[in-house]
Amino acid sequence: MQAVGPAWEFGLWPWHGKAVRLRMGRMAVVVVYVLLFLGLWGEFSGRRLRPVLWRPLLRAAGGGAGCAALLAVGLQVVSGAAYLVVGLAGVRLADGVGVRWLGLAVTASAGLLYFPVVVMAVPHKSRYYAEMRAVLVGMGATPAQASAAARAGGTVALFVGIPLALTLPAAIGLIG
Repeated sequence: MQAVGPAWEFGLWPWHGKAVRLRMGRMAVVVVYVLLFLGLWGEFSGRRLRPVLWRPLLRAAGGGAGCAALLAVGLQVVSGAAYLVVGLAGVRLADGVGVRWLGLAVTASAGLLYFPVVVMAVPHKSRYYAEMRAVLVGMGATPAQASAAARAGGTVALFVGIPLALTLPAAIGLIG
């Protein structure tokens, strides 16, 4: 890695065909504010989004706890994959147009949909999955379904969704 002014150059993404520059400075500040905004947005809008996402999933699960758990994991995996694809498409678009901040703007826009999905499944405070289980039971899930869906989806959100949600905007904003 070779120091070049305020940035370091190294090869990272194969489609660039050139050295990638890790830039600090104004874009790092923008990334921090974008992540703070998306985190708060996810927390507050996730409460309104729960019924929209979970009622159809609970109907599709029927009465099975295993099916509810698989659908909860599927929700996290599919939404995470879509977020990643949109973020990388934003990078490609930014490279093609030559406007560096466009990749972060596209990723932040996708984050408006992704962050609520992840944040609503992550266990909160010291009650772990109790809040999500209560919400699911209130929407008509059996206690077994609620427990299975909250634990399975929450685990994936905690160990895959949150790291993806936090690192993708940072990677796109700081590597240009």
